[in-house]
Amino acid sequence: GQQGGSTDIDLSERDGKERTLLHWATDHGNLELVCALLRNEADPNCQDADGQTPLHYAAMCEYREIYDVLVEGGADESKVDGDGETPAMWAPDHWKTKPEGEQFIGWKS
Repeated sequence: GQQGGSTDIDLSERDGKERTLLHWATDHGNLELVCALLRNEADPNCQDADGQTPLHYAAMCEYREIYDVLVEGGADESKVDGDGETPAMWAPDHWKTKPEGEQFIGWKS
């Protein structure tokens, strides 16, 4: 039977620009939905028509918490978009070091 009143949603469904629900949730800063989608095995490395992953969106929108959740969920920080740019290239400079001063994995300054 059903647990928790779950609804079947096609996590691989895409819009006209090849964006998935995970792209949309990230773009709108919806951390709760991003977490739920990842728990339900949404692909964190899916690419839109421009080759951008949800991680690119999180970096562009400066959603640090979502960025970290996506990485923990298996998002590849080295995945390049159609312009050959990684999510780290889109991120704001102040993200590139942790408060302790050590570099984040995959970040090149």
